[in-house]
Formats: sequence, C-alpha cells, structure tokens
Amino acid sequence: MLSPPECPSFFIEKGIMKKLLVIMSLLCFISFSSVFAKPMFEPTKDQAFNSPLIAIVEYTGYKLEGKVDYFSGPIGKYKIIRLLKGANVPEVLDVRYDFSDGSACIAEAGWRFTEDLMPEKGSRWILFLDKDSQMKYRTTYRGSFGRWDASPENIQEVENVLKPQTVSR
Repeated sequence: MLSPPECPSFFIEKGIMKKLLVIMSLLCFISFSSVFAKPMFEPTKDQAFNSPLIAIVEYTGYKLEGKVDYFSGPIGKYKIIRLLKGANVPEVLDVRYDFSDGSACIAEAGWRFTEDLMPEKGSRWILFLDKDSQMKYRTTYRGSFGRWDASPENIQEVENVLKPQTVSR
C-alpha cells in the first residue's frame, strides 16, 4: 500500500486522516454555501395588491411579546377605518411589526428597538396583510413595504387597482 508523501504512519493507522478529510470537507461546504446565500427579491406593488386583506387603519399602540429584533418586532394595534379587500376581520387588528422589507439577510449594523421606531398614535396607514405562519397575528406584505402612509394619493392608487373590491366599514 502506498502512503501519502510526508504523512506519518500514525495518521494512517489510526484513521485520523479520514476524519480530518471529512472535517475539512464539511468546513469547506459550510463556508461556500454561506457565500452563495442571497437576499430575497425586492418587494413589488403587484405582489402587495395580492395580499388577502388590505385596509386603511389607524395605529393605536403596540405591545411587546417575546424578543424584539429587526426581523421580529412588537405587536402593533390597528383599528380598521375602511376595509379595501377581504372580509370577516375584527375591528382591531394585531399585526406583527417588521422593520425590514424582507430583502435584507442581516439586520442593519447597530440596530436596536426604541419606541421612536413605531408610528405616531392616531396615524393612518394602508396595510397589506396576511396571517403569519403560526396564525396568531397578521403580518404585512414584506414587512415595512406592506405598510403605506394613508395619504390621499396612496389611497387613490389602491382604490384604482381594487375598484370592484372596495368595501366600507
């Protein structure tokens, strides 16, 4: 049997060479796979309009539940002013607040939650909503992208796209 050059027989006899080879292969695979991780595609208005629930709402406050970070914010409380798409929803919605639009793989450097990041109480928004995977709270389409200021221009744009589905509350 030929042995690798300059490889002490100790490594071959104890099977350590195979173990080292396996460990090195795994380390290379892990480091290469992290290099190829890519952020999600950018959010689009067309996809936002496909949300099952779209409403004009008023922000009333928030509650903290669990760990709050860049990708999993507090629970925002929103009172429905007008339902634009969807049905059978309560007057007050609990919405998991996200600070990103889902296209970032990592949080912004130095980011931390403060109350200043939340909307002003009484401010009005257009929310593009879905249920979260645990069916406990609503989530906006791609986090911050699914939360538009309820300006007359934005309301008009949404109503123009959803004309046949407009419902008042």
